[in-house]
Amino acid sequence: MKKVVIAFLCGIVISLSSVVIAANELNVTLFPSEFFYNGENKSLPSEYQVINYNGHVYVPIRYVAESMGGTVGFTASQDSKPNEITIDYKTKTKEFPYIDPDKKISIDLTGTNDTSRATYLIGQVQLNETTYEKNIFSFDIDITLKNGNKITTIHGFASDIGKGELKTFKLKSSDFFVLTDIAKVDIKVIEIVEYKSE
Repeated sequence: MKKVVIAFLCGIVISLSSVVIAANELNVTLFPSEFFYNGENKSLPSEYQVINYNGHVYVPIRYVAESMGGTVGFTASQDSKPNEITIDYKTKTKEFPYIDPDKKISIDLTGTNDTSRATYLIGQVQLNETTYEKNIFSFDIDITLKNGNKITTIHGFASDIGKGELKTFKLKSSDFFVLTDIAKVDIKVIEIVEYKSE
């Protein structure tokens, strides 16, 4: 009797394991497609595929975003949180107005977000010059307001970024201000090093 119960329990465990494994699999259909950007046809590289799942077409986001001048980043989750995928693209067609003295990075400030304890400065940083294919760098933003007050230096960084690519940032400042208060912005690159993925 014990052997029958043990065999029965093993059978249940194996069956449940199969159900769990099957729940993480999808049946998809390859969906050959052409891509047109503002009327210009661009060929899909062979390492990418377009698929159809339940009547919805799924396209390779990195290919689409990068073809439109954007940058895609991926951060694997270290705990129970979901993986993070970031997509950054220029929000304005003009050049970024703030450039460091060595012309290595450019910054555009797009907004502020106030909380009861701080202001968060929102913007984008673009890497103009570099030695490495992919980089991580830190920078400082010094802001002078129209009333002459100086904002405490705001520190930022960007990683997994190549020449001409950009990243969106949201940086904390201990001071309170809005974009229309700004008279002058100075930026300084602190360090640029090679980015190596794990």
